[in-house]
Amino acid sequence: MAKTIKIAVLCATYNRKDVSLTGILGLRDALKKSDNVDASFFILDDLSSDGTADALKIADPAFSITIGTGTLFWGGGMAAAYASIENKEVYDAFLLFNDDVEIESKGVDRAFELFRKKFIQPSKQGAIVGMCTDRTLKNVTYAGYNRNKSRSPWNARKVGAIGTVTPSDSFNGNFVIVSGNMMRQLKGVDKTFPHTVGDLELGYRVSNAGGEIFISDTPVGICEFNTPLSQKLKDLSIPARINFLRNQPNKLSADIAFLRRHGQYPKWLPAWLVAVTRRAKIAVQTILNI
Repeated sequence: MAKTIKIAVLCATYNRKDVSLTGILGLRDALKKSDNVDASFFILDDLSSDGTADALKIADPAFSITIGTGTLFWGGGMAAAYASIENKEVYDAFLLFNDDVEIESKGVDRAFELFRKKFIQPSKQGAIVGMCTDRTLKNVTYAGYNRNKSRSPWNARKVGAIGTVTPSDSFNGNFVIVSGNMMRQLKGVDKTFPHTVGDLELGYRVSNAGGEIFISDTPVGICEFNTPLSQKLKDLSIPARINFLRNQPNKLSADIAFLRRHGQYPKWLPAWLVAVTRRAKIAVQTILNI
């Protein structure tokens, strides 16, 4: 009989109660049906005003729910969820989960089958990524990334194909099973990156630490693409676009940290200069919506 895998599910929620309930309860039910998986849920609710935390606690009192400050965003929330259990109990694996994924049980089972195959031995460390699709179930929306031949860590191409187990350099954080020893070594998502690139950065650290990353060949669920930035900006005035830029969660310091860790620029080129130049270019493109 296969060894039971003890996992900690980490999830961050904020002001989308119905979406959160559908996604998290769907995952809970799928894991209950999955063979030899013992899952505990650790949820960081970032001070939702719509009753998300209470609704989740009523739906399943076994959920461990921590309340945030209202300013943590995804990266900060996932970091806080991990910190809430760090050094308290030993888990075989940690599952990073986005609450807007509508779960397909078959894909969840396949992801854990691959995890057993690749990482059940303590000497093998890494991550299994569960890909997501759109509602046609044919187009992959979120999965993994491979770095291009570029010095910029942002320059990565999406990878992942239905029917093929695909190695990758990093991942989207929608559904990722990270082996326990690897997660404890890296200490999870870094709160330095409150929102965007937090998952990409963690994936790079997994690879840099010698871990392997594989994207499952079977979708774990449906998760549509976020609205493109150009669409969000189309009807905004230029002052509103400037305000949009000012209110982005990731600050310049996060960009500099990302570059210092994962950029491949010459040592004589300061990370802050690359970051400022990149931000200036993005600012012009955002304000002009080009």
